[in-house]
Amino acid sequence: MQTEKFSFLSPDFTTLWNYRREIMEHLFEQEELPGKLQMVADELKFLVKGIMKSPKSYTLWFQRQWTLEKGIAFEK
Repeated sequence: MQTEKFSFLSPDFTTLWNYRREIMEHLFEQEELPGKLQMVADELKFLVKGIMKSPKSYTLWFQRQWTLEKGIAFEK
C-alpha cells in the first residue's frame, strides 16, 4: 500500500493511519479467513519495523492494538 511509504516519513500522522484502517477494513470484506489472517500478520510485521524506528509513536502502538484486535476477532 502507498500508505507504507508515508508512514515511515511521518509515523505520527493520525489521518494516514485512519485512512489505512479504512482501506484494510474494505480489503477484509473481500477476503476469506486465511487472507485476512495473512493481512493481519503482514501488518504486524510492518508495524514492528515502524515501532523499532519510532518507539514512542502512539499512533503506531494504536495501529498495532487495532490490528491485534482484528486478528483475535477473526480467530473466533
